[in-house]
Amino acid sequence: MREKGLTSFPKGLNGISSLLDFYVQSIEQTIAKIKRYRLGEQVVRKALEAFALKLYPDNQFGLKISEAVKLVNSFDSRPNIGDTLFDLLLHEGVLSEDIVIDQNTGRRESLDIMV
Repeated sequence: MREKGLTSFPKGLNGISSLLDFYVQSIEQTIAKIKRYRLGEQVVRKALEAFALKLYPDNQFGLKISEAVKLVNSFDSRPNIGDTLFDLLLHEGVLSEDIVIDQNTGRRESLDIMV
């Protein structure tokens, strides 16, 4: 926010949308530098939009990790440079891993990915 000269969060519903857009743009810039994406590719935005569309309404509790990795990495225009897009989004805190434990056995049942 400091780099953009902003001193407070925008107010109202438009403010929430602006704040989310600012957040996605910031992540986009960070990952674009690491992956050396071309200016204007909007890889992160496209991947997150596709992920969100996959989540709602049928997968509100998350996606299996294999499905999430495949979906997100399908947008990576530079897959051979550094970490995968999925791993970068995970490390940046944009995506989160939730371990699902079977209540009866106590064993890990699955790993779900959420925004």
